[in-house]
Amino acid sequence: MVDVVRVMIFDLHTGALTSDFVGLAPSDASTALLSVLATSIVVTPAHPRFTYTVKAFDLLGTASEAFTTTAGFNAFTHAVSNALFATVPPGSSFLVPSSVDPVELTLTPAKGLMVVTQDNKNGPAEAQLIKLTP
Repeated sequence: MVDVVRVMIFDLHTGALTSDFVGLAPSDASTALLSVLATSIVVTPAHPRFTYTVKAFDLLGTASEAFTTTAGFNAFTHAVSNALFATVPPGSSFLVPSSVDPVELTLTPAKGLMVVTQDNKNGPAEAQLIKLTP
């Protein structure tokens, strides 16, 4: 049997359930990339912000996980810079430039940066959380 992570979009207003992509979830990893099309969640330059949460469950068992809160995001003007991908050779380092937009941060607060390295050991060591401080 092959495990497939499917990204589903549940519209709280209409009850519609749709899907754009399968999730990217490498084996022996604890991080999944969950992508959706902006048009599927009605995100446009005129309406760039959305609120989301995540719930995961296993169709063949009883395992599940869910965020207990929601988060907000501006798809066009990020409160904290993001989405830098880099291949770093073993034993090397890489400086990641980052920036904060203070105006957008008040509109869509962010907790900080998450640096994910899928080659790291599964579990908490797979990601480094860097908190923003005022």
